[in-house]
Amino acid sequence: MKPETLWSKHLIEPIGTPDEVPDFLPYEALQKCPYLLSILNTFECNKETFRIHILDPGAHIRPYRDLGCRLEDRKVRLHIPVKTDDGVQLLLNNNPVKMKAGECWNCNFHITHEIRNNSKEPRVHLIMDCIVNDWLKTLFKR
Repeated sequence: MKPETLWSKHLIEPIGTPDEVPDFLPYEALQKCPYLLSILNTFECNKETFRIHILDPGAHIRPYRDLGCRLEDRKVRLHIPVKTDDGVQLLLNNNPVKMKAGECWNCNFHITHEIRNNSKEPRVHLIMDCIVNDWLKTLFKR
């Protein structure tokens, strides 16, 4: 049987009341992982998500769009590949994008994209949704 699974572990949680915009703070597990916490804190902006995605070998995420995840929407989705392989294929509007481990990527995920893990290893990414602020705009300009 061919595995077709995407695993996701959220590392921050919303804190606040239903009537206010929540702050997202690290779960206890993240507080015990100083390296991951340092990555989170490197980005000097508010975050809505910080999670680990694991796509099993042979798995395929069918074409979809992440609406509202682009600079002009004031929220971007950043991908930091932790473990990847040449057999992993990200198609952004049917164009391949090669992400290497340790890089940080901001793509326009508002457009149609899909992921195929054609390798024998799991694909592991840190994914962070960041609220655009002046610090992030300056980073993108560089």
